Amino acid sequence: MPTEYELKRLENIKRNQEQLKELGLSMEFQPPVKPKPKRTKPKLEEPQPKRVSLRQKGITPEGIKVEEVKPVVIPEKVAIEGDIDIALDLDKIEPYEIKENKYKDLSIPIPNGSVKTTKEMIYTMAMHPSKEKLLAAMGDKQGNLVFWNVSDTLRQSETQAEVEPELQDFKPHVKPISKVMFQENNLIMSSYDASIRQLDVNSSKIVQLYLHPDKDIITHFDCYEDTIWFSTGSGECGLLDKRAKKPEMYEFSEKKLNTIDLNPNDSNYLLVSGLDRTLKIFDIRKLKKTSEPVLEFEHQKSVNSAYWDPNGKHILSTSFDDTLGLFQNAMTDVKRVNIRHNNNTVWKPTEPVCCIGNMSRSVDLFDENGEALGILQEERLTAIPAVNVFHPTLNIIVSGNASGRACVWV
Repeated sequence: MPTEYELKRLENIKRNQEQLKELGLSMEFQPPVKPKPKRTKPKLEEPQPKRVSLRQKGITPEGIKVEEVKPVVIPEKVAIEGDIDIALDLDKIEPYEIKENKYKDLSIPIPNGSVKTTKEMIYTMAMHPSKEKLLAAMGDKQGNLVFWNVSDTLRQSETQAEVEPELQDFKPHVKPISKVMFQENNLIMSSYDASIRQLDVNSSKIVQLYLHPDKDIITHFDCYEDTIWFSTGSGECGLLDKRAKKPEMYEFSEKKLNTIDLNPNDSNYLLVSGLDRTLKIFDIRKLKKTSEPVLEFEHQKSVNSAYWDPNGKHILSTSFDDTLGLFQNAMTDVKRVNIRHNNNTVWKPTEPVCCIGNMSRSVDLFDENGEALGILQEERLTAIPAVNVFHPTLNIIVSGNASGRACVWV
């Protein structure tokens, strides 16, 4: 039963509700609505003057105004266009009689081990086929072409403690010379400046055979009679007839090609290698704009080089996977032999013998079966003989290194 107080409270509540109802109000609680604050733009302070040093103003500590020095703009190296006349004199190379040794018995007769031949890193070398006048041609990183009178250096080494090499140097290119190659009385050369040139030794004129219209680097080439097959940095290969001046182009890879080599026994077969980790053989009689290779072999990493042996039967490749790939009877019943190694390689033109520079500053010799024939080592060599070349017919090897020094093994 409600108490008197409760009854009185309920009566008051009822009376209040009736009064609020008459006024159109409700006793339900409603939270007060806060008014939205007005957004006011912050006042921007006046910018303070930036402090600038005297050096930035071009004023010396003594208060002298210095003229503004414009930045030096280094122009892009552009290939030299047209023919180049040079003063080449090979008549002064006197014959030198040499006694041939077996490969394992080759040594360096130069008193100080090697001689300075090029200004920059040696990229490529070739030996003239003459048996009496020993001459080496080499190209370096800056596009310099150097002829080294090897006969004179050997003659000096017999009687002198210090040898001064007899050199003739020229600059037919503005970027690295990727390959030099003697062809009868001509020296053909290619370069990263997108050009191929030919030096006529008799006329002392360097003729421009080709300049790539898109300035694509020429990485390598090989010759057959009046035609030149060349590879590029974009993965294309070109067939250039010296008399036509305009090559036929083929797409062999999507990546840079490092070497290109014609089969010396059957020039219909072309071997290429490159950054796509493969070496491929193409039949040039079936080539289209884009063609599939007849055969393809793989390495685990990019392939630095791949060459046929002089008989056109075997292939030797080098790769960044630190192996030599020897593919015996590559066109028939191929057998692959992997040899652990870590540098470039080259076959001797007249017999299946190859030489490879070694990181231990030696030159290793192998036969067509991958058997070691010997290791050429000399304590006086202080750098890796990374570039090596055989004399075409004699048991002579010329080696070059990254500092522009060369030596000869006889």
